[in-house]
Amino acid sequence: MNIKRNIESTIRNINNNYSVLMLTGAKGTGRRTLLKMLEDDGRKYFSFDDKELRNIVIENPDVFFECIKPPVAIIGIQYALNLMPYINQYCAKNNNNGDFWLVATHMCDLFDNVGRTMGDNVGIAHMMGLTYEEITGETLDLFNIDIVEENEINVQILRGSMPALYGEGIDNSRDKYFDEYMQEFLREEIRGMTTVTDIILFRKFMISAAKRSGELVNYAVLAKDVGISQPTAKKWLSLLVSAGIIGLIQPFSHPKLTRIIDVPRMYFMDTGLCSYLAEIKKPEKLFKTWVVAEMIKRYYNKGIKPPFYHYRDKDGKEVDLIIEEDSQLQPIEIIDLGKKVKDRAKKFNGFARKNIAVNDWKIITVNEIL
Repeated sequence: MNIKRNIESTIRNINNNYSVLMLTGAKGTGRRTLLKMLEDDGRKYFSFDDKELRNIVIENPDVFFECIKPPVAIIGIQYALNLMPYINQYCAKNNNNGDFWLVATHMCDLFDNVGRTMGDNVGIAHMMGLTYEEITGETLDLFNIDIVEENEINVQILRGSMPALYGEGIDNSRDKYFDEYMQEFLREEIRGMTTVTDIILFRKFMISAAKRSGELVNYAVLAKDVGISQPTAKKWLSLLVSAGIIGLIQPFSHPKLTRIIDVPRMYFMDTGLCSYLAEIKKPEKLFKTWVVAEMIKRYYNKGIKPPFYHYRDKDGKEVDLIIEEDSQLQPIEIIDLGKKVKDRAKKFNGFARKNIAVNDWKIITVNEIL
């Protein structure tokens, strides 16, 4: 069963206005499936998961490019970045919208390469796992969650948001799915695309990070937990961010705020993978992670980079999320499931004391707990 994805309109808009659609996203988020649903007549597909084809392109990109005729879709473009100049030259000469669909994992060096070589010819969309609405077919007001919706959220937290885990007539075993997912991810995207050689140790690092989803990044703790150096921990966390496994919420800054702890907060982007790695059985422990990931998905589905920040100062005062839009600051407090609301907004007046204008605080929790 194909699930209608909310990012579809964003992808169609890019296809209608740019020569190149670059679709990134973590492994398993359904990029190829969606493009197959949207494909037009005559578009040919080439996948660089085929190592033989990949080697041909690496050694003779000019020969390969002469053999293809747009419109085409190229899967795994991160394996053959030497094709980018050829694609760019073709687009500059022909200027046809929708000629190239490029699918890749969410790699930072890929974005750097695209920015240098493609310029205004490319539109980029980032795809994540399923949202609550895509899974249930029902809209969800995060600021007005009821008990029925809480029960569904609990299920989604432990199962996760990967499309392969939903639908009728398929094997929905979460642990079996993530067993295979991790084997392929470590083999293809870590050992196959990076300098990491000890994938067993890297998996241990992922488990350590999963246990700390929602916390401030602490390279010393991650390094000690796994038995690696802090520079290696920093590099490995960057790999997980680049692969779309972890998202970082950067600290909010303002010239009037001088006691800020300038450290990002890390969240797993799929709570199913997070709970699988950390062996978390109680969904309430990952409610905040689920909320942050859900909100990030909603922005990316609209083609917008999430304008999210967090705040924590040296006095221990904190704000879970600050959304900065249209010159407005929206502070948000996320109350873990099963916990009573403590009106942090009344206790924290750091913005007001510094004459920093913010909107009224919003709280995300379950209504019955209020």
